Amino acid sequence: MNIPMKTHSIRKSALLALLSASVSLASSFSYAQAVDYDSLIDVPSVRTGSRCRADEVLVPALQTAFQRFEKDWIKWSGGKASFDFAKYYKMRILQGEDKVFAPYMGALPAMAQSYFKKSMQLMIEQFSSASKNKNILIGDSLMAMFRGYSEKNRMKWSGRTYNAGIYGDTIGLLEARARWNIEIFRPEKVVISISGNNILSGCLIDQYNNLGESVVDSVRNFAQRLRQSGVKQVFLINVPPVGFKYTHDSIVAYNARYGASLGDQIYVLDQYSALVTPDGQKPLWSYASILDPVHLSDLAYKLLWKPVMDFIL
Repeated sequence: MNIPMKTHSIRKSALLALLSASVSLASSFSYAQAVDYDSLIDVPSVRTGSRCRADEVLVPALQTAFQRFEKDWIKWSGGKASFDFAKYYKMRILQGEDKVFAPYMGALPAMAQSYFKKSMQLMIEQFSSASKNKNILIGDSLMAMFRGYSEKNRMKWSGRTYNAGIYGDTIGLLEARARWNIEIFRPEKVVISISGNNILSGCLIDQYNNLGESVVDSVRNFAQRLRQSGVKQVFLINVPPVGFKYTHDSIVAYNARYGASLGDQIYVLDQYSALVTPDGQKPLWSYASILDPVHLSDLAYKLLWKPVMDFIL
């Protein structure tokens, strides 16, 4: 696929025209599971700090657990990985699925246990259909909810694309699981929705209410890491308006840095510019529900994520 520009923006006038021809606001809402953005902080020493510091504690522990799981369950031959399904199904039938994951979770904080289990469940599911999956969609709750949207609408690319989105994901946590949810499967294209939770949790704030460089650098370096691992093209989705905590100017500056100097075959979808109102808010029609201004409605996915759908065709 030829993508002529590094950053894809959608003109607001075009959005309004499409909106007027689309379904009503009420029918566009899809109610989503509420997310506690502070729930990953389950370590007493960091409970009162930012989730960035929580990630610093959780990521090494998660990587150790992932490595132990790989040693016991994944076989390598000729540079290709395979999962021991015979052992897995036998244990599930005789002892239950929790017994599969329990030996690796004992030393992890509660929410890290949940994240570990979900990551490995996704990996196992990917192995069961890996021969068909040339593309991987991964990231936070925006991506996880996109899985439901694509399944409901029976997208024609869904048979060769796997969605490994997890609620509450951050760039640190995503980097920790990348080997087991991305690189081990050698996809051709990867689409990433990440860093919204970093912003929501206060990870980027400085004393002047400006967004710092650390997460920008992490996202950029992660995309380049995927390219070096053999992924042919990477598509990044920047953060949507979240409606609180950060000024409009700060997020605009963050997104500008986010899309700069990414490297060859790395692209950005600028959903923030497409959605944001003059006061830095999201329009009501893009809410996942009246009570959920952070996530996206089906209509917002349909209008804003079309470049994503084109990219993975």
